[in-house]
Amino acid sequence: MRKTRVQLILDAGFRVITYDRRGFGNSSKPTTGYNYDRFAEDLHKLVKHLGLHDFSLVGFSMGGGEIARYFGKYGSKGVKKVVFISAVPPFLLKTQDNPEGVDQAVFDEIQKAVAADRYAFFTEFFKNFFNTDLLIGKRLTEQTVQACWNVAASASATASYACVPTWHEDFRK
Repeated sequence: MRKTRVQLILDAGFRVITYDRRGFGNSSKPTTGYNYDRFAEDLHKLVKHLGLHDFSLVGFSMGGGEIARYFGKYGSKGVKKVVFISAVPPFLLKTQDNPEGVDQAVFDEIQKAVAADRYAFFTEFFKNFFNTDLLIGKRLTEQTVQACWNVAASASATASYACVPTWHEDFRK
């Protein structure tokens, strides 16, 4: 799925730069730094290193949090457009001032499942995320689900576990 989206953007004439967040894919797998301040700092360093200007940022899921924090810390200089796709911001946690949010117990159970067997968690997560019982063979292939699973599984155990609390970071502040 990711390559399909990237290919569509390339076909539209845009240059695309993708990167692996710390702890994921081919990036280093440090034991610390799994928070949005560090993720935004990593993105900022990449933008500066590549000398980007007049660029667009696209963030999916946690990537939306990176972009939100990037703007909060570094501003919008050089950024032409921003796209949030099914992003975690502004706030997912159920609280008095966010009664439609997700109960803390859900995040606790996710973190517990990741700690117990992250591969089993990823399998169940993607089954639910993609609604595979309904969509496999119609709008989705098993290979696409497996590719997404492979991306998730490429993360370190530390990153997989440590990132769960970031899902309910409050970006409204």
